[in-house]
Amino acid sequence: MNLSMINTMTGMNSMQHKIDQLADQIANLDTVGYKRKDPSFADVLNNRLQQPRGFSQPGRQTPLGLSLAHGARLANNQTVWVQGSMKETEQPTDLMIRGNGVFELAPDEAGVRQFTRGGSFQLAPVADGVTRLVTSEGVPVLDVNGNVIDIPSNANLRIDAHGNVFATDEEGAPEGLLTTLRYVEVLNPQLLERIGANTYRIAEVDGVRPEQVVENVDLNVNPLGEVKQGALEMSNVDFGWTMSELLTAQRSYALNARALASVDTMNGLINNIRG
Repeated sequence: MNLSMINTMTGMNSMQHKIDQLADQIANLDTVGYKRKDPSFADVLNNRLQQPRGFSQPGRQTPLGLSLAHGARLANNQTVWVQGSMKETEQPTDLMIRGNGVFELAPDEAGVRQFTRGGSFQLAPVADGVTRLVTSEGVPVLDVNGNVIDIPSNANLRIDAHGNVFATDEEGAPEGLLTTLRYVEVLNPQLLERIGANTYRIAEVDGVRPEQVVENVDLNVNPLGEVKQGALEMSNVDFGWTMSELLTAQRSYALNARALASVDTMNGLINNIRG
């Protein structure tokens, strides 16, 4: 396989990765708390074809040798941790974070910590007279002490900007502070990996999940962020920019495919001449 085919095939593969990523962003345009990813590319391999001394001519400024490239590859898929727009819902279980934090959920079966930016929670009954704050998938939300958040079923839920959870009776009279939401500040969002259902976990680095990627914060003591009740953070995908990038990627893929067809035609002509 010659160099031209290698270049076009790696180019098509890279553009396919980008198209898949952009399509995923468009599909999650209305997903609560979704964070887009921006792919970046790098050269696969660069080397120089050595030329004999006979190519050296008087007055030539460039050194001998011909630079050869082997196309591009997907080098990084960086999460863009930019605040999305706010949507008012007036639902008491809908929560939105202003800042770089996430809500922590109950760990999975393997004990791995889970986080989410999507605050479309609900109250699920767990016993007579008790409901629990959970995600739409039924995963419990944790408080500042790492415990689940149980609320009397006949009480109304109120959460302030610091994540303090209060219960009020049907007439709005306060019944006291129940607990405080666990707010987790994200120090390195690039080490959070998506695991589905708008949920993240800390990615493994050399077989270990480094805890220093995130930091537990009590907003009453260190107000690095803010929790807003009755609102949701929408996706931070820019539809216009995404469509523009998608059209560019599709055009690049088509050009690489045409180049591959041209190389194949030229190889066929060469083989027929040799025959």
